[in-house]
Amino acid sequence: MNPNINIPHFPDFLNTKHLGYLSFRVLKIRTSENTCEYIITNLPGTFDKEDIKECYHWRWGIEPAFRYLKYAAGLLYFHSKKPEFLKQEFYASLVLYNFGILLANEAGAENRRKTRRPENKHLYQVDFSTALRTIVKYFRRRPDEKKIDIIRLLGKFVHAVKEDFRQFDRPLRGIGAIHFSYR
Repeated sequence: MNPNINIPHFPDFLNTKHLGYLSFRVLKIRTSENTCEYIITNLPGTFDKEDIKECYHWRWGIEPAFRYLKYAAGLLYFHSKKPEFLKQEFYASLVLYNFGILLANEAGAENRRKTRRPENKHLYQVDFSTALRTIVKYFRRRPDEKKIDIIRLLGKFVHAVKEDFRQFDRPLRGIGAIHFSYR
């Protein structure tokens, strides 16, 4: 944040007494014969590379949840500026996300109980983004409207799970600068 700009809701954070210093270490981990990944961590030196790899693998399950929170649940952009309203919007989105996960998992379990047709090539799972949009519409409906079996409705929005989909190595390339004319 630029301390020269008037920010009325965050003056406490612009104070230097809230600043702290962190130390990090950088690990270079070979992912294949000719590619490496760099991981920056503040874990103590008692964690070796194998421990860090395992922790990184555990953490990766969180990344799809963050993606769904940002894009499907609408937490990429906020609609308010006051901290109380930001908290309210954030917690409302978290409640919607958790309720959506609960219903999508229930619809997924219902979908797995169905007998699978032998001609189907792939397994199918409930599409979570569509499930969240459907749940929002469910909450916005009028109370006098017809009752809906939401689990059954969510079970209709499925997509194929393709285990061995990628048949080639993903080309890695650097990300260049974004020129001012495109902003």
